[in-house]
Amino acid sequence: MSWFLTLLACSKTPIPPEVAATNAAPTAPPVSTRVHMDDHLYRATAIRDAVVHGRFEDARADFAWMAEHQEGVVLPDGVTAWVSSMRDSAAAGAAAESTQAQAAALGQMATACGGCHAATGTGPKLQEPTVPVLGDSQGVHMAQHSWAHDRMWASLIEPNAGAWESALQVLSEDALPASEVANWALPQGSQAQDEQVHRLAHAALADDTPAARADLYGQIVSACATCHRASRGEAPQ
Repeated sequence: MSWFLTLLACSKTPIPPEVAATNAAPTAPPVSTRVHMDDHLYRATAIRDAVVHGRFEDARADFAWMAEHQEGVVLPDGVTAWVSSMRDSAAAGAAAESTQAQAAALGQMATACGGCHAATGTGPKLQEPTVPVLGDSQGVHMAQHSWAHDRMWASLIEPNAGAWESALQVLSEDALPASEVANWALPQGSQAQDEQVHRLAHAALADDTPAARADLYGQIVSACATCHRASRGEAPQ
């Protein structure tokens, strides 16, 4: 009987912590860095499209996601400052009260993303769209703007110096003449916004630093957004 009582007593002995840890259900692994970055690129692209087309509230919601969605992610060493800069810029975009402020925040956020990619030697390689043909039609002119904007975005996000130079070469060409604006029946103010885009691009050829790129990109996007809102009969935000 004594052996039975001894066995019973042993059966109630607490399991050593190291054994308990071994037998416990495995904890969920940290979120994959690659998946996290893919999420960021998807959301950043959505913000870009919303801002450039003047969809103010859509951009605000995605800016807020970028500022807050950072928990449970294992990031490489040496990127803390870039992540903080990205989050601060996204928070500024979420709190912005104008398209101009949102566009400025977008430029800063994209530059922080590109700085992180350069520091870690990783990052996306965005597909380059087909260069639009030359011509004087409204469709061709807008296609040139769209292509140049895409290349500017790639230059900030990847980052890619060659893409930036290519974009500026296209946008530094002549703006729309007044006669074409009249022929295309564009909204009032469209020519001024177009001239602003081309003037900014031409000036940027002489000032090429990361900070200058972020600022220029924001100004160009703001001009695009204002024009796009006007084309829909909406007032500037």
